[in-house]
Amino acid sequence: MSTVEVVLVAKSSDKIMLETGRFTLTSNGKLPLSQIMQKWKIKNVEWLDGDLDLQPDKDGNSEIAFTNMKLIRIVADPERS
Repeated sequence: MSTVEVVLVAKSSDKIMLETGRFTLTSNGKLPLSQIMQKWKIKNVEWLDGDLDLQPDKDGNSEIAFTNMKLIRIVADPERS
């Protein structure tokens, strides 16, 4: 399984990095989206370069595959406690 760099950028400017991390893709190339959301305490995730909302599937992974991607930039809302 391969890893990918995921970067959370500010909604106000995609030049401002808020978080960054390397995550292991599933065997079919999906992001461990629930893990990322919990780690960074975010919700309403959007793939910036694909202009798509990302929702976890029943297994907590992204619904789409990111096979062969090296960098995935996302924006999201902070989770409120």
